[in-house]
Amino acid sequence: MRPCLLTLSLCLLTIAPAGGQTTTLDAANLALRSSGSASGTQWVLDQSGYVGTYLTLAAPAQVSINVAAQGQPAGGSSPRLSLAVNDTRVGWDVGASLASFGTSLTLPAGTHLFRAELSNGALNGGRTLTIRDLQINGAAISNSNSNANALAAANTYIGNHRRGDATVTLHGAVSGTPVHVKLRNHAFNFGTAVPGSNLAGVNTYLAAHPTPGSTAANFQQRLNAHFNSIVPENAGKWSNNEASRGAVTMANVDRILSYAETNNMRVRMHNLIWGNQQPAWVNSLLSSAAAGNSADAASLRSAISDRINYYIRQRAHRYAEIDIYNESVHTPQYWNVYGASGVAGVYNESAAAIAAAGGSAKAFTNEYNVVQDSADYYANWYRRHVQEIRDAGGSVGGIGLQYYSANATGSFNNQHSPARIFAAMHNLAVEDLPLALTEFGVKSGGSGTTATQQNRAAQILEETMRLVFGMPSTTGFTMWGFWQDAVWSGAPEGVLYNSDWSIRPAGERFTALMNEWSTELTLPVAADGTINFTGFFGDYDITIAGETYALSLKKGQTSYTLFVPEPGSLALLMVWATLLSRRCRSLAR
Repeated sequence: MRPCLLTLSLCLLTIAPAGGQTTTLDAANLALRSSGSASGTQWVLDQSGYVGTYLTLAAPAQVSINVAAQGQPAGGSSPRLSLAVNDTRVGWDVGASLASFGTSLTLPAGTHLFRAELSNGALNGGRTLTIRDLQINGAAISNSNSNANALAAANTYIGNHRRGDATVTLHGAVSGTPVHVKLRNHAFNFGTAVPGSNLAGVNTYLAAHPTPGSTAANFQQRLNAHFNSIVPENAGKWSNNEASRGAVTMANVDRILSYAETNNMRVRMHNLIWGNQQPAWVNSLLSSAAAGNSADAASLRSAISDRINYYIRQRAHRYAEIDIYNESVHTPQYWNVYGASGVAGVYNESAAAIAAAGGSAKAFTNEYNVVQDSADYYANWYRRHVQEIRDAGGSVGGIGLQYYSANATGSFNNQHSPARIFAAMHNLAVEDLPLALTEFGVKSGGSGTTATQQNRAAQILEETMRLVFGMPSTTGFTMWGFWQDAVWSGAPEGVLYNSDWSIRPAGERFTALMNEWSTELTLPVAADGTINFTGFFGDYDITIAGETYALSLKKGQTSYTLFVPEPGSLALLMVWATLLSRRCRSLAR
C-alpha cells in the first residue's frame, strides 16, 4: 500500500462535529490504510493491519467511536476487530453479517491516532475483515496522514500517558513542610550503544576510576548525564564471546553489566545470533548445514543451546531486553536452515532461560529498513515476519526497529518522514507486543553547509524521539553512539558531541527534550499529610527535612505512602542509640 499523500480530497480533510452530531467517514476514504484494498466505499483488510485516522479535540471530552464491519472466517476462526486509541484497545470477533462495534472513552485535548485493526489475519490469507465506515461523536476528524498530525499525536500521548497524577501520603510529616520531588530515572529507556569488542576495548570507555580528562572520564560523564540504558555495540556478538567453540569469554559483557548496575542503568543485550560477526567455526557449520548436512545442523543447534546457557540463563536477570535473532529477514542464514519452527524454538528456549534466570527480560526481534529505504510504507514485510515466528509457536516478547535516516530530503523511500514512522509503528503495534527503536543514527551526506547538515540531523533526532516516546507500547529509544569518535561509520551525523566533546545541535536538542520530559518541583505538605503532583513515570527522590526517600511512580497507580520521621525524632533516636552504647560499654567493664 502507498500512503494517502496525493488524494487531497480524501486526506487533507478535517470534519468537525456540530452540536454533538455524529460524523461518518467511509472506510475507503480513511487516511491510513496499512493493507488490503477498496471494495467500493468499503475497505477490506486481507491480512493483519489497520485503517485509521486522526481525531482532534479542543478540550477533554467523551468520545464515541463506532465501526460498521463484517468478516470472512478462515481456519476455524472469525476475524478479530480491535479499536485502538492511545492505551485503550477493545475487540470483538466479527461474523459474516454487517454489524456495529463501538466504544466510548474520555480523551484529553489534542490529537489522537485511531485505528480499526484486523488483529488475527492469516498468513495464508482467507480471513478478511470488511470495514464499511467509521462514526465519531465528540471529536473532529483530521483525516490527513501528515507529519503535523503524527507529531501532534505523539506530543498529546507524551503529555497525557507518559506521566500521571500522584498522591503521596507522608506519615509523620508536619503540614507545611517543604518537599522536594525529583525524577531520578525514567521508566522509559533512553539508551546508547557502548563501543568495544574485547575487555580492553570496553574499558577504553567504561574503565573504573578513569583519569580526569581521559576518554573514559569524558565518555562516562556524558553517558551518565544523558542515558539510563546501554547496549553493547560489539561486545555481545558471538565472535567476541566464543571465538573457539567452548572457550567462552564474557568479561567484556560483564564489565558493561557491572557498569550499568553501579550507575543504575538498564541493559539491552545485542545479540544472541546473527548472520554477521560470528566465529569461523559457526560460519563453517552454518554453511555445511545450508548445504544439507543434517549432522552439522544438529551440531550448530546444540551450540546455540550452549550459547543460550551462558548468554541468557547465567545473566538474563541483569537484562531488560535481548535481541535474539538479529536481522532475521536481511540475514536469513539460520532461517534457511531451521525454518520458522526452528527459529521459534530458539525464541522459546531463550524465553525459558530468561525464566530460569529469574529475569523479566523481553526476547526481541530486530530489523533495519523498517521505516525507510523500502517501498513498503507500513512495514508489512516485517510485521508478517514477526507473525510467522509467533504462528510457529515462538515466544517473541518485543519488536525492535532500527532507524538510520538520510540527512537530506531525498527520494520517497529514504527521506525522513514522521508520518511514515508513526504509521509503520502503529502497524507493528497490531501484533500487540512492546516496541522499541533499538538503533538510531543519521547517515552522512546532505546538501548545504556543515551547520545546515548538523541542524537537520538535530531536527531528525528530536522528531524521532518525540514519535517513539509518544507511541503507545514503546519501551525505549537507543542511539547507536553519541560521540563523533565512537559511532557507527554508516550513520555518524546524529551524534550529540564532536571529537573535542563540544556539543552539537543534536546534543542541544537532546538535552532540551530531557529537560522537557523531566519532573522537579518543591511543594508543601498539605494539612492531610499528603503531597500531590503530576510527574513522568519512573524513579523519584523525595526529600524532606534533609532526608531522601525513594518512590517509583507507575502507570495505573496514583496513591503512594512514605513513612517520614517527625522532626527531631531522628536526632532523638541517635541520642538514645548513643546512650545505649555507652551503657553497654559500662556493663562490659
